[in-house]
Amino acid sequence: MTSSGSSFAVRLSSGRVAAWGNPAAGGLVPSRISAYTNVIEIIGGGYGFAVRLDTNRIDTWGDQDQGGRVPDAVARRDDIVQIASTNGAYAVLYADGTADAFGNPLWGGDVRSVASQLTGVRAIIGNAQAFAFLTADRRVVTAGLAGGGGNSDGVQNQLLRQLSYHLG
Repeated sequence: MTSSGSSFAVRLSSGRVAAWGNPAAGGLVPSRISAYTNVIEIIGGGYGFAVRLDTNRIDTWGDQDQGGRVPDAVARRDDIVQIASTNGAYAVLYADGTADAFGNPLWGGDVRSVASQLTGVRAIIGNAQAFAFLTADRRVVTAGLAGGGGNSDGVQNQLLRQLSYHLG
């Protein structure tokens, strides 16, 4: 079970999804989502949910401006290995170590300014307002609201190749 800002969603043993709460924040499951029988993971955002399927594809529902619609370029991919969320955006990690994001640009949904740095990504961590992308060469790349963690420029010298755990 997971939550959005005002709804809950659960993956049933059948691989289907059920949700309740505020319909505008994902509390009402659209028919295309309820038709899935191969959901392996549900991620809650502030205004909706994302599902990762056993085909390594994703889908979302909830507020359209807060990540509730998957862009075509992401929807076509069948190599998504991780999805993370902020209050209004989702970030995806592809099997080739690249990453992308969509949704509210203020909360990490626009990573164009750091796209060239999103190589060798091993994990994505989201908080309410930003994403941190952790790379194989122990870099940290951030995107989202600067005051919410989306700007790590001031600590990059401390972070560079200094992560205290192995990214595996």
